[in-house]
Amino acid sequence: MALPGASGRSGVTAGAVGSAPSLLQSLRRAWPAYVVLGCTLLLTFGAWRYALRTVRADEQERFARVVAASEEAIDRRFDSYVQILLGVRALFAGSADVERSEFRSYVATLELEGRYQGIRGIGWAPRVPAAQRARHETAMRRQGLPAYEIHPATDVPEAFPVVFAAPAEGFPDRVFGLDVMSRPENRPALERARDRGEPAMGQRVRLLRDEGGLGFVIFVPVYRGGRVPASVEERRRDLEGFVSASFRPDLMLQSLFASPLAEPVDLEVYDGIDRRPEHLLYDRDRGAGPGDVPRELGRWLPLVLGGHTWSLHVATLPAFHFRPERLIPPAVLGSGLLISVLAFVITLLQTHALLRARRLGSEIEAADRRLRQANERFELAAAAVRSAIYDWSLRHGTVVWTQGLTELCGYPLDEVGATHEWWIDRVHPDDRARVQRQVEADAAEGRDFETEYRLRTRAGDYLEVEDRGHFVRDPKGRAVRMVGSLIDISERKRAETILRESEARQRAVLESAMDAFVSMDHEGRVTEFNPAAERLFGHARAAVLGRELAEVIVPPAYRDAHRRGLVRSLPTGEKPIPGRRHQVNPHPPPGNRGAGGDGRDRAWVGRPPRRGPGPAAGGPGRGSRWACC
Repeated sequence: MALPGASGRSGVTAGAVGSAPSLLQSLRRAWPAYVVLGCTLLLTFGAWRYALRTVRADEQERFARVVAASEEAIDRRFDSYVQILLGVRALFAGSADVERSEFRSYVATLELEGRYQGIRGIGWAPRVPAAQRARHETAMRRQGLPAYEIHPATDVPEAFPVVFAAPAEGFPDRVFGLDVMSRPENRPALERARDRGEPAMGQRVRLLRDEGGLGFVIFVPVYRGGRVPASVEERRRDLEGFVSASFRPDLMLQSLFASPLAEPVDLEVYDGIDRRPEHLLYDRDRGAGPGDVPRELGRWLPLVLGGHTWSLHVATLPAFHFRPERLIPPAVLGSGLLISVLAFVITLLQTHALLRARRLGSEIEAADRRLRQANERFELAAAAVRSAIYDWSLRHGTVVWTQGLTELCGYPLDEVGATHEWWIDRVHPDDRARVQRQVEADAAEGRDFETEYRLRTRAGDYLEVEDRGHFVRDPKGRAVRMVGSLIDISERKRAETILRESEARQRAVLESAMDAFVSMDHEGRVTEFNPAAERLFGHARAAVLGRELAEVIVPPAYRDAHRRGLVRSLPTGEKPIPGRRHQVNPHPPPGNRGAGGDGRDRAWVGRPPRRGPGPAAGGPGRGSRWACC
């Protein structure tokens, strides 16, 4: 009885041992699948990590572009305001006495309301010493300001009262005569502009226009002679006054960012580095909350405008991150976990995508490198061009030159007369009347000025120059200014002379040559046919120029071979005809049988054969002709 029981237990054990090899065998057969599964899971995880980093890097790159574009837009708008003031400064520097009507007309041409909505007005505040205060007030009252008085009344050694303000309809009468130096918000900027000779922006102040509002004022110093002196002492001594532009930052920034941006972000601008709400100048999206609310991406940037600091805060809105690219990482991870069989295909696609991304990155880098090289070449070429730029005021007869005149003609700028006569006296006497007439004619007829003439240098010799100028006209169409440039073309003129002389010598050689000379271009058309060729072939030069050489002198039996040889020689450089001797019967024009009249004249194309007593020596026989093509 014991044996069967033992046998039964032994059978169960044997059965278990017998099933073990079957399981191990199945695992061995399935190991590639497990390896693929493990690899696909690892690759899926790696792809998910890569996709996540790519999306985040793309978002950071997009955000960086938005930040850079916003900063650049504000800088450009501020620079445009400064350029307007520099133009106003040039108005005062180029004229000893600017009238109120002239100032208003100039400001009106700027179209501030339509093009620069943030600017509320442009003003002029001359320097008035205390000793000249009474005389200055009397003069201004005579010019149409009966209640004009410098205020506030203080015992300062000099004042800077507002005498011009445009557009005038927006300013109350109390503005005229206000000493801009008396306002504590303006004083640091005025002193900074005076001592540094550059634009300076004051602190936030309540504007003096009728509608009021808080804004800023940009000051640009105007010095005697129109140029910025070298030292601080000279700048303080030669200061004549300030031109200024007042603007409201909210209107300026609203005009910049009112239209939808390329990306959904929030923009905030604060005055100074203090980010309290009372210093807020502009908030593009007030519903997004203040700038200290945590955002996924945000950046603070200091903006230094005219020596005054603003703080720009750019932060992403939720919509910035709601893009299809955000779905890539979870899609990659989910597909890898749920569909492990397709993990290899997904990995392969991701690899292809990676290769395409790298190739695109390389192409972008190569394009960027080529662009930098092109920019560098352009800058080098621009620096290598010898040119002088001038600005000629036709009303006042004054001319302002750039440093290029010194490089071109050797005249130091301090020796250059600021008059039209100084320039016209240095034009060659033979060209002077013509140039003067052309200037007057182009100014009257509305054309741009362009001519060539000889200009005397400081050393006493003359340069060949090309003068191109553009007339600036007033609303009535009258020319008031001309801005142009002078370029040295002496080398070009000498090269043209040498080329003409060389062509004349070449033509003389061909016309006097005893041998016939025929040349053709790459299309096989005749480009030269000298008199000897006319006598040899019986064709007139004017009749064959531009025609196919094969139709002119090659007999019909050889024309196809000639054309095939020409086609073969162009890409390969093979020269089956030139440099060799070929004896052919020249093809005369209809009705002309040749010099001998028997139609048996022959021409040698290429190098002429050795001369000998007869055809046996390789030379032409009786009645043959020589032609060198």
